[in-house]
Amino acid sequence: MDVKETSNHVPSGYVEKMSRIYEEWRESDLSLKAFCETQDEVTYSQLHYFRLTYRPEDIQQERPTGWAKINMQAPTTKLDLHVGPYKVVIPPGFDKELLTELLEVITP
Repeated sequence: MDVKETSNHVPSGYVEKMSRIYEEWRESDLSLKAFCETQDEVTYSQLHYFRLTYRPEDIQQERPTGWAKINMQAPTTKLDLHVGPYKVVIPPGFDKELLTELLEVITP
């Protein structure tokens, strides 16, 4: 490999070599780390740097965009409130006004 530097301090042939290796990785079914472990001419950090610097559009395409659907459920826990001799079971979604009125009646 010719190590003569270009004007932007990248060795001559670097981009071509790394592009070739990068494409070999893309065609493999391996993770970036696993692929690099099988290579003698590139390390994980070198190929990762190349990917971030020269192929950021590939990373953007791999990331899902948009909103994720989240299924939310109302709490299913009840609250047991003990007031004097009374036990008031407060379910999820209780009526606050009714609870207030009830507490006024049973509170000594």
